[in-house]
Amino acid sequence: MGAEQSTPLLGVLRGWLPGSSNPATSGNPDDILENDEEAHVVYRVVRPADTSSIIEAMAAAYFAGEPVTRAGGATLKDHKAFLEMFVPRMAKEGNSVAAFDTTTGCVLGAFLNEDFSNPAPSAFNGFLKSSDGEFRACMKMIEQLEDALVERFEIPEDIPAKEWLHLFMLGVVPDSQGKHISSKLIKLSVKLAKAQGFKMAFAEATGDSSKVLLEKHGGARCEHFIDYSVWEGPAANSIRKLPQEGAKGMGLMVIDLHRFHRV
Repeated sequence: MGAEQSTPLLGVLRGWLPGSSNPATSGNPDDILENDEEAHVVYRVVRPADTSSIIEAMAAAYFAGEPVTRAGGATLKDHKAFLEMFVPRMAKEGNSVAAFDTTTGCVLGAFLNEDFSNPAPSAFNGFLKSSDGEFRACMKMIEQLEDALVERFEIPEDIPAKEWLHLFMLGVVPDSQGKHISSKLIKLSVKLAKAQGFKMAFAEATGDSSKVLLEKHGGARCEHFIDYSVWEGPAANSIRKLPQEGAKGMGLMVIDLHRFHRV
């Protein structure tokens, strides 16, 4: 998924306090993937200590900018609850990348990723029943794209670990526009996946801009596409007007990591 636009994080990202460690540069130096000194942005692997700040930042970004869940009336609380199911285990796994402001320590964006072999969180079905907004359409389309992925690439039911990386949630806050953060998060996530030994990676692009970014900066190709204007499924009416707003559909974007050579 990708947040097509985001919102200023206001009070939810207050940065680091004087006398405490700056989250942009704290932790293992080996986790730093790139330091853009000119833009004052550092890119590093997401770790458990980042969990709360990542959840706050990405919830705000997705609340403002993810087209499918926004059309379904998802609330900020919904997005926090959704992220709380995934971010802790993603942070432990170490396949996600975040961008931090080196001056304030604030999270500017992240690409949250995990091994496709992971099961759905135990609280997932309960979340779909209790969320304020409508998530069923988005999750059903993701399920259909993943079914198409499994069929197309003959992935076994017992998915092997370290084979496929799910590039799951990409989001960037608006004040960071012009710093090419989305493109760098994609490039670095794919490079990290390759270094970690994954063979393939995939993403579900929920909007046109995220599809283009994945093609341009990740070397992705669209293997399957769902048209929002004709899709039939739970809460389908909530997404009917998305093409008029610039989001035509959801694309299954696949990256062969053996062929990824971008710098």
